[in-house]
Order: sequence, then C-alpha cells, then structure tokens
Amino acid sequence: MKLQTFHYLKKIGIDLWISRPPPRSDSAFYFLFLNYHSVGFCCSLDPKVERIPPAILRFLDDLAFAFSIRKQLPHIGELHWPLPRNSDYSLQEAVRLLFNALPEKVLVFGGRVANCVSDVDDVGVKASVGNDAKQVLVAEDILCYLGNPQAKEDLWVALNNAGLINGDSSTKS
Repeated sequence: MKLQTFHYLKKIGIDLWISRPPPRSDSAFYFLFLNYHSVGFCCSLDPKVERIPPAILRFLDDLAFAFSIRKQLPHIGELHWPLPRNSDYSLQEAVRLLFNALPEKVLVFGGRVANCVSDVDDVGVKASVGNDAKQVLVAEDILCYLGNPQAKEDLWVALNNAGLINGDSSTKS
C-alpha cells in the first residue's frame, strides 16, 4: 500500500492493521557436507553451534576410513540458513548444489537434510537412489549414534547390507 494512501486513510479515521507472517522458529538450519572422495556425508547440526563438534568429526572420520581404508582429509561444506545476505537460491536449491558435489556414495544423517535433498517420507536406515545415480543411505540423526554402540552396530550392518562398504561384510569395527 502506498504511504500516501495510508496517511489519507489515517486522516479520515480508518486504522489499518498490516498482517505480517509470524517469525518461524524452525527457519534456521546448519547443514554439514563432508566429501571424503570415496564417500560423502550430510547431516543437520544445531544452528547455534559455532564450530563442528569434534565428536561428530571423529565419528565421520571413522566411517570414512571404513569406506576407503585410508585416511583422507575431507572437503567440508557448511550451509548456515538463512544466508547472511539475500540470495536467489531457495533452501532446497542450495542443499542440492552442495549435495551434487559429493561423491557417488552418500550417507545422509537425519530427516531435515534428507527432505531438502529429495522427498523422504520415512527416516530410518534405507537405501535409495538420489540425483546423478548416487548411492544414498538415509540414517537417523547423527547424534543418535554418538555414545550408542548398538546404534553404531545397526548402522554398520545397514551399510554392509546396502553394499556401500567395500570389503568383507562380516568385518565390524
């Protein structure tokens, strides 16, 4: 509405209430994308953390070692949403750009990031095919695996059953 029209209506005694959408509490996201060359990982972290928790990096390093049997430093991509400046990209477009840069095998932790990559109704460990013929495995939130040996074992079995880990499927770490 033009400012002049607003002032005119106010002069004649008509108050206008402008409806604004309520602020969304779930609009802040922090997505982490790690490219270990042989495998990629995506996970959603608390948007309030300022740096990647060391326990998460250690867990993902160990998983990457299981995929390639050699230590490699990952390329780390981070997406803090909303972006600090206006962007022409939507959240889904920004996530897909980072996701498409990952290698052929990708492990996605949590439904929040999985929903941005593709339409995932059910979060649980399952094999699916994503963009560019990637092998994608969707798992529970990454925090479910830290300090939980049974969850780690279940993840290992699911990775072997999906054929994502090279080598003997009876080997556990």
